[in-house]
Amino acid sequence: METELTKRRNSTVDSSKKKRKAITLEQKVDVMKRHARGDSNAKISRELKLHEASVRGIIKREDIIKKKSEVASDFCGMQTTTRNRSLSMIHMERLLAIWIEDCNQKRIPLDKAAIQAKAKNLFSAVQAKIGEVDGRVNFLASNGWFERLKKRAKLHNVKMSGEAASADSKAAAQFPATLRGIIEQGGYTDRQIFNVDETALFWKRMPTRTYLSVDERTQPGYSISKERFTLLLGGNAEGDFKLKPMLVYKSLMPRALKGYIEKSLPVIWRANRKAWVTRALFEDWFLKYFCPAVERYCKQSNLAFKALLILDNAPSHPITLGQLNENVQVIFLPPNTTPLLQPMDQGVIATFKAYYLRQTFEQAVAEATGSNAVPFFQFWKKYNIRDAIENVYQAWQKVSGSTMRSAWKFLLPDREDSCRHECAQVEGIIEEITEVGISKLNLEDLNAEVVKEVLESKLEEMTNEDLLNCDVQNAGIDDSEEDEEDSSGDRVKAFSLKELGELLSAAEALKEKAMNADPDVGRSMQFGREVDSAVLVYKRMYEAKAKSGSTQTTLFSFFQKTE
Repeated sequence: METELTKRRNSTVDSSKKKRKAITLEQKVDVMKRHARGDSNAKISRELKLHEASVRGIIKREDIIKKKSEVASDFCGMQTTTRNRSLSMIHMERLLAIWIEDCNQKRIPLDKAAIQAKAKNLFSAVQAKIGEVDGRVNFLASNGWFERLKKRAKLHNVKMSGEAASADSKAAAQFPATLRGIIEQGGYTDRQIFNVDETALFWKRMPTRTYLSVDERTQPGYSISKERFTLLLGGNAEGDFKLKPMLVYKSLMPRALKGYIEKSLPVIWRANRKAWVTRALFEDWFLKYFCPAVERYCKQSNLAFKALLILDNAPSHPITLGQLNENVQVIFLPPNTTPLLQPMDQGVIATFKAYYLRQTFEQAVAEATGSNAVPFFQFWKKYNIRDAIENVYQAWQKVSGSTMRSAWKFLLPDREDSCRHECAQVEGIIEEITEVGISKLNLEDLNAEVVKEVLESKLEEMTNEDLLNCDVQNAGIDDSEEDEEDSSGDRVKAFSLKELGELLSAAEALKEKAMNADPDVGRSMQFGREVDSAVLVYKRMYEAKAKSGSTQTTLFSFFQKTE
């Protein structure tokens, strides 16, 4: 029979167990800060509602906790406890949070099993990296651990299936009717209905299985180019208004852009460490570019300033976007319908990428001819982000209004369907790229399938090596590499009056040479008119500079504007 004393003891034990709770790393850091400024243990205990013994224990283990705080930042809003948790565990969970966010940005589908498997693998890699091998730690990535991780890292806000999961055909079939009702209720015309989408572009990726790749492998430090940036492309359903592309690169001011004014670029230039479109960047784009650009367009078209923006459920698209401007209604496609409904995914992005590669090959041909001809491999080695920006601009200009209109065929099924024509157009561009590569660049092994491989390059998930090399302590932009130096202090590049004069003189000499050499007078005169048209922008620059004597002018500032 249980005695009264035993009951009281059990009651005391149960009571103490109920009061025991984990102390977060954030709380422990707070304790150390208060102690450092001179607060007594009793005061800290009272104000933070902690046992004084706990406060003393935290202060005693200050060095260990500091080390853990260095690797346990609040990335993705993660709160970390340190009770019985190794440095490897804390570091692994932070890198795992980065990996999850990366997969969501790339729309790589995730599930519980995939996260658990990655966690186990990454834990071993972290242990080996930091040299903390503890035989007592047997991390199994259990279901219990996963549930606790969800709370710490707020994984309930993460799409665990991703848009790459099997498409929801039923929801996709029902949504156009819903959209029709929204359009009728809002009184939107096709000119006032917009869609945008992000896409990654491997801007320096070469066709594999060509002599170029073989040549690359013989070079020191060979590696297949992973250079990429993210583009935000879009326009309206009428097809007469393409938005200026937003380009997100890994460096704010790479060496190739030194001296150029950011605002003069033919793209909206943004940068972050991962070259992602983040929520903050998207919201900034929406407020500072999209809304003003659409307002100007509506005014020029004699339309009321109102717009319907249709987005997919990407992590970078804030659900509160529609509350930021009363004239712009924002709606989201149903989950897992993006491949079936998203207009920009219905041929627009594919056509743009095909034009980009064709434009790049044409640039290579121009470099490979003339007295200063360079081999294709040398051209590709020096091909830089400035070249890529020019080709992005040219490729986006070539995407036609009919291509933009046909992209809405599933969302707006009563519109004209020119899908077959657009599909044939992409195939035609691929054939042109192949022909140019074989006949003019001597890429003998090039064929349509190889070109398609380049155009369809997919983003891969981050490896353990990528994660371990990721300097997550620095949330800023990495400009430390030699070719990515920040040039904010450099003089802005400008045409001098002398250089402009020399350019115009060279154009006149070229016209005169054609007149003297060509027996067909009509043809040489037409050539002269085209040269005059081509150099008109520089002639105006020369005249303006001659008048002011100090006007700063840039090459990109005279590109034709694309909203």
